[in-house]
Amino acid sequence: MSSAGYGFLSVDGFERDFFVPQPFIGKAMDKDIVQAELLPDRKTDGKIAKIIRVLERGRNTICGVLLAGGRIRPFSKKIPFEVCLKGSPGEARKGDWIKMELDRKSTRLNSSHT
Repeated sequence: MSSAGYGFLSVDGFERDFFVPQPFIGKAMDKDIVQAELLPDRKTDGKIAKIIRVLERGRNTICGVLLAGGRIRPFSKKIPFEVCLKGSPGEARKGDWIKMELDRKSTRLNSSHT
């Protein structure tokens, strides 16, 4: 996934990856296992992908800065959206750098502070 929010989908059985435009990414992140739909691309006469849902998270943790309201801005440019912290951040305060553990089976982007 790029910092601009678009990505590419690798599909078993296909030699090339499929472009996923930013509006079709949803809350998927790099390395996630997803269900996707292949759609015609009028510009290239090829196919593009639309993420339908996240089946399993591809990463265990995210590092970022704690924002107001229990939101985290990830340091990785491959995650171009904020993540909501599930529960209390403990002693962490707004502006602190934190590492959080993700629920790999969750299709939502809530996480717990570690």
